[in-house]
Amino acid sequence: MDTATTVIAELAALVNARMAAWTGGSLATLAGRKGLRDDPGEALTGHLERHREVISAWLKDSGEPHLLRWLRRRNQFVQLDAAAIAELDALARQAREGALAALGEGVGLRAAIAEVAATLRAGLAAFVRTQLGPEPREVRCSEYTPGLQLEVLGLGVAELTAPVLDVGCGPAAALVQWLRSAGLTAEGIDREAPASATLADWLQFDYGVERWGAVLSHLGFSLHLLHHHLAGRAAAFVHAEVYMQILRSLRVGGVFAYAPGLPFLERMLPRSHYACTRVELAHPALRAAQSDTGLSLGHATQVRRLA
Repeated sequence: MDTATTVIAELAALVNARMAAWTGGSLATLAGRKGLRDDPGEALTGHLERHREVISAWLKDSGEPHLLRWLRRRNQFVQLDAAAIAELDALARQAREGALAALGEGVGLRAAIAEVAATLRAGLAAFVRTQLGPEPREVRCSEYTPGLQLEVLGLGVAELTAPVLDVGCGPAAALVQWLRSAGLTAEGIDREAPASATLADWLQFDYGVERWGAVLSHLGFSLHLLHHHLAGRAAAFVHAEVYMQILRSLRVGGVFAYAPGLPFLERMLPRSHYACTRVELAHPALRAAQSDTGLSLGHATQVRRLA
């Protein structure tokens, strides 16, 4: 790793730590703007002081900070239209220009960066309140082992027919890599996909027709569809249209396996073309929790194309 890359990697770690501090660790605290600090601290200020030229050059060439990615990592269900994304980009641009101006000054770096942070924080707080309400929730993505994902979906490797598509494969694409190591042709899509998968929004991806032997999505696509359905949002209809695109992308005999299940959609599928199999929770601890609480913790579904 070269010197410039190391400097920027250390900068990212320091900035992430400070953002966690001045947002109070949650979107709700950020939106409330209570008891938050804008001071960049000794470590970040010292790093900026020591590497002014390298960091300034990187800011000029790197484009806008990834505020959209940051927000999605805090709430995976956030849906932004073009105007909202433009507003978020404007906040990022203002912060970048402010940081460049602060680095170009000879003195007072700590106070100047604190002012940039305060302006960005206030703008982000207003944006979050507008988009997610006064008490926004943290709804983070998690990554699970390939074995657990297939267990929840009720599938074994021997039951999968290539090619396989993982919808919402995550930044590690662990299931994709695992399937490839088992000898299957597998692909993954995600808006934070690694180089080994495809960087794509699952609402925009071209699934094709009669292309896939299996499409998998563990706590991904169907979770978002269910969330928007229960909230009564128009995004549910968009997801439902893509759901049908995915089914049309299956080869005859192919399966779309996902968790949680979507019984309100599944009951409307033509039985002459699709067979639905409900997969109950397999893990003993989850079954016990469901029995003890009386709550339905959901299930997975396998939709197999018949014709």
